[in-house]
Amino acid sequence: SSFVVLYAAMPRVVSPPELPGALEEAGQRLRDGRLVAFSTETVYGLGANALSAAACLGVFQAKQRPLTDPLICHVPSVDEAVKLLVLTEAEEVAVRRLGGRVLPGPLSI
Repeated sequence: SSFVVLYAAMPRVVSPPELPGALEEAGQRLRDGRLVAFSTETVYGLGANALSAAACLGVFQAKQRPLTDPLICHVPSVDEAVKLLVLTEAEEVAVRRLGGRVLPGPLSI
């Protein structure tokens, strides 16, 4: 599989031997608020730091996506998801129970 690092002028496809360095570079690009394109099982994705409003706006602009079409935010755990949400106590209990039953795996909240 390959990994793509998005540059302003030209995307660069990275071969497997280059992957460790490319992942470091991609991580730095995300920390810097820039976008990174990456391959998934079916299509290429466009990623940004979900905690940066400017970076997220960059995704909307690059994809010409309407602001009413929300982005996906991937998190490593239920604890991290709860930190990003504004929940009532009952909602937090429900999210933690549901997460405990279905994770690891996809869960939309």
